[in-house]
Amino acid sequence: MIIRSRYRPPGPHNEAMRLLGPASEDDMVAIFLVAEITSDQYGPQIRQILAQLGQPRSVVDQPDTRDQAANVVRRRILASYRQYPTGDVFTGMPADVRWHHAALTPAELATVRYIDDPYWTDFSGGTRLAADGARKLGPWQYQPPWTTHRRIAEKLRYGTPPPPIILLGEPGLTNVVVIEGHKRLTVLLACRQLLPAELGVLLGITASHDK
Repeated sequence: MIIRSRYRPPGPHNEAMRLLGPASEDDMVAIFLVAEITSDQYGPQIRQILAQLGQPRSVVDQPDTRDQAANVVRRRILASYRQYPTGDVFTGMPADVRWHHAALTPAELATVRYIDDPYWTDFSGGTRLAADGARKLGPWQYQPPWTTHRRIAEKLRYGTPPPPIILLGEPGLTNVVVIEGHKRLTVLLACRQLLPAELGVLLGITASHDK
């Protein structure tokens, strides 16, 4: 995946949970769609919308956020298949959120919570901690080979991480929740022994949120 923007990937000199550089809402939309165009649930809808708009698949899976016309197309696609309000990229997203490229250690990743959603709350046993969801999922080796979880783990095993997850938190890096990438986060935590020293994520910071 290549998103041409100001992204600077994690390196050996970056500190834990470090903000690597500014990102934009357009970067967030691009990363969101890169992850979902290959999903069994949303991929067919995204590809259908692209065809209806007469747009090539590269608008989504090879995004260039310097192209403002393409940014408009991606926002339209996201709002369409996710049924978000017109002009919005999420329902109820705080207006003051600022986006950053960041790097998290596996231990820090384990503190991230699922969004306040009945399915994921139940999956975590009520805690909303993704680490508890990973424990429920169990070792990745025991997942059927056709499942999304197993496919993500197998790619990670051979050095190919999944697309970055998208997080939302408050100043001081508190109250951090995942707003896109619940399955990927769960699998990452289920195979922590395969993870690098740090992982790149997209992090939105807001004064307060109830996600």
